[in-house]
Amino acid sequence: MPSNRTSRSIALFCGVLAAFAPALGQSELRKIKVGDKFEPFTLTDLDGQSFSCQPDQGRILAVVFLAAHQERSERAAKELIRIAADFERGGHPVDLVALISSSDDVPYFRRLKNDLQARMPILIDQEDRIWGKLGMTATPTVVVADPRGRISWIRAGHGYDFAEEARSELAQALGLEPRKAEEHGPVKALTNDRPEDRARRHLKMALLLEEEGRFDAAIAEIKKADELTPNVPEIRLLLAQLFCRTGRGGEAASVLNTVATTRPSDDAEVKLLSGWAAGNWVNPTARSSF
Repeated sequence: MPSNRTSRSIALFCGVLAAFAPALGQSELRKIKVGDKFEPFTLTDLDGQSFSCQPDQGRILAVVFLAAHQERSERAAKELIRIAADFERGGHPVDLVALISSSDDVPYFRRLKNDLQARMPILIDQEDRIWGKLGMTATPTVVVADPRGRISWIRAGHGYDFAEEARSELAQALGLEPRKAEEHGPVKALTNDRPEDRARRHLKMALLLEEEGRFDAAIAEIKKADELTPNVPEIRLLLAQLFCRTGRGGEAASVLNTVATTRPSDDAEVKLLSGWAAGNWVNPTARSSF
């Protein structure tokens, strides 16, 4: 079941854009971007001890924002812990820190940390001070700072490519891999031509169009992604969300009828969108938990 934070923070900008297009997951509410300085901060951990994050100490810092009782947050945490451990065994340590928003969630995260046998500090941002300062709009969200304290990667949401992207981005921040060329470059255009890659490009374009308020064009791009990778729940949920934003509740309802949910979180999203499509929910700007 969703936590109190999830219940009060749910928004309908579906995390599929972040899942398929992490480099462009910059919503209008986000206040940070790649290249910005990641400012130091101090919070208390699960045991009430003060803990300071100093992003410019010559080490890689990865901060992940998590929600309790959220499957995607758990998966992201597990994968990041495993990846950080792999780099540390190779002599390339990564400082991995998690942020949560409520002391009410301490028992849940204490159990999770114990189950994962993780040394990862979990800090409580009780008044959403860091969340608000950075403009976080989704959980999970990962922010990586390079050894100079500059943000090198922001990823909102969790999708099938999360672990692969996280490992690659951390390797780049550590200097173990060269920085990737932009995906619109000629090499990427030639090599990334699987249906999933083409769908990702359509979703990236949809995000840009959505941020410009060009909803009809964004919808067209999402439909192309759906044709390339049919029956992906997140894509159809995003399509339904944009139909809702443009007042096309009937079309949103039709799309929702085709969503093959496999997780309780997907069922919850369908219910929320169905309410919006029926005119019972009209707040598209609250924080996403997807």
